[in-house]
Amino acid sequence: MDLRKIKKLIDLLEESNLAEIEIKEGEESVRLARTPRGTYMAAPTAHAPAPVAHAAPAMPMQSPTDASTGGLAKAATDRMASDMGHELASHGITVVSLYPGLVRTEGVLAAGVFDLSNSESPEFIGRAVSALATDPEVARWNGSVVIAAALAAEYGFTDIDGKTPRPLTWAEV
Repeated sequence: MDLRKIKKLIDLLEESNLAEIEIKEGEESVRLARTPRGTYMAAPTAHAPAPVAHAAPAMPMQSPTDASTGGLAKAATDRMASDMGHELASHGITVVSLYPGLVRTEGVLAAGVFDLSNSESPEFIGRAVSALATDPEVARWNGSVVIAAALAAEYGFTDIDGKTPRPLTWAEV
């Protein structure tokens, strides 16, 4: 969706008494909602099935050798976060590309082949989002690629088991 249209939605929401506004264009939609602090959150969604590229391991495109479909999709997502962060900063909107580490999903647990000593619960990424959403200085992350475990070290939150996973590096993936 065009950033100019998103900016127009922000302006419409600011000028109205609405709590939320959504626009659909083809198979894409963007929803903007007021938060208690008076800021807005953009939530782009696709109504079509997600492409297979998003099923790749959850690491940002930082390796120059990762030219796979998944790596390229991640690079595009990271670039979009950077560009959107730049375009929407004047509206008080912070955009980040947030990645989990190895998540203990049902599939990962059932596979039984992963070393889970540095893994994360599905709730851990939610704690990262919560830390960002409640940070009055969240704009310092604008346009960045961030790893949930790195945010845990910064904000001091832990996983539901009390552990703090360490951020993975490309050498470990």
